[in-house]
Amino acid sequence: MKLVRNIAFGAVMLLYLWFPFSMIADQQRILKRGEVFRFRPQPVDPYDAFRGRYIVLQFMDQSIHFPNAQDTFQYDDKIYVSLEKDSLGFIYFSNPSLKKPDTQNYLKTTVQHTSKDQVSVDIPENLGRYYLNEKLAPLAEKKYRELLNNRESNEVNVYLDARVLDGEVLIEELYFEGVPVGEYLKNE
Repeated sequence: MKLVRNIAFGAVMLLYLWFPFSMIADQQRILKRGEVFRFRPQPVDPYDAFRGRYIVLQFMDQSIHFPNAQDTFQYDDKIYVSLEKDSLGFIYFSNPSLKKPDTQNYLKTTVQHTSKDQVSVDIPENLGRYYLNEKLAPLAEKKYRELLNNRESNEVNVYLDARVLDGEVLIEELYFEGVPVGEYLKNE
């Protein structure tokens, strides 16, 4: 009986160790093998007293032109969207589908809403926060808002590089005026 308990205990402990290591391994796989895509954030009020120190990110270009979108997609449908790059290297979504595409450059997401010829999608939640050192976060939030609110219409002075692999996405770096945010804030 004691042997069975020890074996069961050992199996449970291995499971406890396997879970965090598998999460870390999945994220490292995306960061090493995923393709880099550049996202354009837009201004948002970043204050949240309950979640700690980070910059809240929201993104432009969440709508995709798709004929008869209302007939094809419903709110909260799990879909796949292909990622394309524009002439400046920024992403835009295309080819929404209920089936997984053949390419590796896609995101798994959900439908936010549809209209006759448009489908709007959710941005994956892990792209919504950029965590920083607790002391740098307030300054970063201030600069983030200033840069986004004071830009010219086509000027891109804040962007995010994220790696995408097999529909999963992870933030690689946030840039202010072409400089990684940590370096930018050190120079301020």
